[in-house]
Parts: sequence; C-alpha cells; structure tokens
Amino acid sequence: MRMKKLMIAIGLLFPAFLTAQGFEGTIKFSMDYKGDQAEMIKQQMPSANIVTIKGSNTKVVMEGGMMSSMIGDVINKGDEKTTYFVQAANKVVYKVKNDELKGGDNQQDNPKVTKESSTATILGYKCQKYKVETTSGTNYVWATKDIDIGTVDFRGKIAYKGVEGVVMKQEMNITEQGMTFTIIMTMVSFDKKTVSDSEFTFPSDYAVKEEVPAIIKMQMGK
Repeated sequence: MRMKKLMIAIGLLFPAFLTAQGFEGTIKFSMDYKGDQAEMIKQQMPSANIVTIKGSNTKVVMEGGMMSSMIGDVINKGDEKTTYFVQAANKVVYKVKNDELKGGDNQQDNPKVTKESSTATILGYKCQKYKVETTSGTNYVWATKDIDIGTVDFRGKIAYKGVEGVVMKQEMNITEQGMTFTIIMTMVSFDKKTVSDSEFTFPSDYAVKEEVPAIIKMQMGK
C-alpha cells in the first residue's frame, strides 16, 4: 500500500529552518496513529521525533519505524540554507537546497483557523485548542504562549497563521485510498541545554549526493 499523504504529513512536522534564534536544546514529540490499519502504520512510521536546535541549525532524529532508516537523520543548516538527509547505515548523505523543499498540500491552502473554547495542559503549560480547516481536511492544534523557541518555520504550516504560540500538540486527519487515519504529535519533553556544533555534522567519509531517492522526495512534498 502506498501511503504518500501519510509520508508527506510526517515530513511536514520537520522544522525546515529557523528564522530567529531564541532557544538552544532538544524537544521530543511522541507520534501516535489511529484509524484504519493503525497497527501497520505504526510499524512503518516513527514513534517519536527528537528535534535539536542551536542558532539557525536544526536536527530531527526519528525513533522507531522502518521509515527512520529509509529517511535518516534530517539536518538543516540555516546559514547554508541546505538540508541534509544523513543515512548512517549506508554512509550516504543526500543534500537538498531549502528552496527545493515544497512542504506539501497545506502550503497551498489558506486555512480557516477557529479558536475553540477548550484548553489542555501539556508539560505543565496551558495550551489553547484551535480548529484548522484546509482543503486537505480538518486538523486540531494545541498551542501555548508560555514558552519561546524562537521563530521556527515548519514546512506544511504546522504554525498556522492565527494560532498563537508554540504548537505542543497536533492532530492531522488524513484520508487516502479509501482509508481514514489520524497522526497525533505531542510534545513530551522540552529541554533547554547547551548543544554541541558536532550535532549538525556527519563523518567526512560519507558520500554526499544531490539526486535524492523517491522516498525522500515524498518527504519533500514532490
């Protein structure tokens, strides 16, 4: 089964680049999947994403699922305006300029954002719930104004215009090939700490390629 929308949606949750500094450390998001064939999806897709941030650089490491090895670690070098997909098992790095990263269907939408009456507490922070309606479907996000990680630009508009603060939880509802399922991303740790520059490097003996495989192109929204 080809789950293109699902794979693109996971890619939308990756930070593309930082446009302002203000946070150094790591943030971990749990990933859960509900709906049709959820157990199969869980085997393929990551159970968590760990995001490391320093200055204009970000790194995303996926935990669990077959896709984590197929995609690799995702390093974005803000000063270079370049994203690297680092596959340690193959000793290969795929290099992509940020202007080639499309970001998927949501970027083409003009979403309707509605502030809901309910709130939730995540990691001790009060989060406001929002309903986000796009041509791709209806999503829900919970955001707090009580923490600051700088201005992080997530591909796919995880930071929708009209949603105030940092998104700490998102439910993305997807329909594909007659199936309906939901991706639930929740922030489970927020750790301010000093990050070594070495987090955003890879071994010099890795082969660097600019022609990326199809599965990474899906993550890029192509």
